[in-house]
Amino acid sequence: MPPRLPPSAETPITQRNEGKGIPAKRAESDKRGVSVLPYPARDNRGITPARDFSFTPDTPPTRGDPQAIPSLTPRERQVLVLLGYAADNREISHRLGIAERTVKAHLTNLMTKIKVTTRTEAALYAYAHHRRIAGPAA
Repeated sequence: MPPRLPPSAETPITQRNEGKGIPAKRAESDKRGVSVLPYPARDNRGITPARDFSFTPDTPPTRGDPQAIPSLTPRERQVLVLLGYAADNREISHRLGIAERTVKAHLTNLMTKIKVTTRTEAALYAYAHHRRIAGPAA
């Protein structure tokens, strides 16, 4: 004999919630017999989201000043690119053959130039503007 479920599991949700002030959701069936809610999904402004994803921005919105990229030195660009790959100071110093203290100095300088305040913002900036940073220096 199979184990018996507790009474609350056997009772449909609509019956369990009656009298508790919780509205019952009524689902309808489509042509294939699949239950669907009677209203479309909406965002927080009450607008049905579009299904067209053809528009995507070239770069995601990030903090920082993209116009500052030409002012970066070649070494600051190298540090910023490695930062975009989530490298820590030790890894950056090993890859570039410089001291960790020098990496910290480069990070401080480049973060001031691109107008970001945290290492995470700098990494997101590097990710978003990778092509322009890794390209030829202006």
